[in-house]
Amino acid sequence: MNNLRFLIIDDEGPIREMNKTVLTLKYPECVVHECTDGDEFLPRAREARDNGKPYHMYLVDNRMNRMNGLEALDILRREGDTIPAIMITGTGDLDIQPAHYRDLKPFYVLDKPYSIPKLRETINTVLQVSTALQSPQ
Repeated sequence: MNNLRFLIIDDEGPIREMNKTVLTLKYPECVVHECTDGDEFLPRAREARDNGKPYHMYLVDNRMNRMNGLEALDILRREGDTIPAIMITGTGDLDIQPAHYRDLKPFYVLDKPYSIPKLRETINTVLQVSTALQSPQ
């Protein structure tokens, strides 16, 4: 798990910092970039993809000012983006139809409030699943 690249999208600075700290402690060699909403998320993800350095994972808050996480992720998925995303949300906060989830895959949900161990466990699981899916059978 070398050279991992993460993009954290959250409008709350302390949450971004906590998530960044968890990532850098678990993966000291990783690169972590931050955005405050979906309007910043879209160009950052596109630029990374276009430069041949896509992220390994997005950690996306759903409820943000301007464009929320689901809207931004939906746009990226329609463009062919397949980077795994962990949607961070309050319980019962996802106002989308179950069929819509299929369009957002790979997509995982982490309900607030969450613990640091739960965040680490979710990140680890997503990376393992993503790596297994990319490995030749």
